[in-house]
This record gives sequence, C-alpha cells and structure tokens, in this order.
Amino acid sequence: MKSHAVFTLILLAIVGCSISDPPATSSSAATDATPTSPTVTRVLAIAAEQMGVDQSKLEASTSLADLGADELDLVELVMTLEEEFDQTISDAEIERMSGGTDLTKGFGKLTMADLAALVED
Repeated sequence: MKSHAVFTLILLAIVGCSISDPPATSSSAATDATPTSPTVTRVLAIAAEQMGVDQSKLEASTSLADLGADELDLVELVMTLEEEFDQTISDAEIERMSGGTDLTKGFGKLTMADLAALVED
C-alpha cells in the first residue's frame, strides 16, 4: 500500500466519511481522454466492478456522484487505479481535477474520463 494512500485513508477516517446527497448533475471539464480510449475502457471496468454496477451503464462522462460514491469509494478506486496502471495519484492531482481545494467536497465531480486522465499524465 502506498504511503499517500494510507495517509488519505487515515485523513478520511479522522474527517469522517459523511454521506450527503450528491449533486443532481455533473459539469466536469472535458479531458483529452475519449470514451473509446483503452485507458477510459479500463477505468470504466474497474469502477463498474468496484461500485457493483453494469459497465454498459457507464460512460466517460459518468461522475462519482452519479455512482453514489463516497470518500471511501474514492480512496479504494484511486488505490486500485494506482495498482492497475502502476501510477501514483496524489491528493493534489485529485483536488486539481475536481476543481476545488477540499477533497471531501469536490470529488463527486470527477468523471471516469477525469480518472483516466489522472493515470495518463
């Protein structure tokens, strides 16, 4: 387990994993990743398996909020992506991608394409 993933997990345990109503829609900025790219396809498969949803229901524009993901789901998904793609994804990268400085509030805006872009960087 990577040290920043452990730190994130501890941080979330301290902050608490509150469940709140996700925003009704997602308006994440477009990324260079396309729905047909191999990276997006792999991210869709990983997210579908982890969240227990049918992969055919997911698109590159599907957000974590659309999936009803909480902070723990984000941590688990990031750890799985890091292992699958042999990458390190920092909290700062996730915050930058989600458009905010508070990781626990902005993560729901992240789309599958955003997550793919994080591992393509």
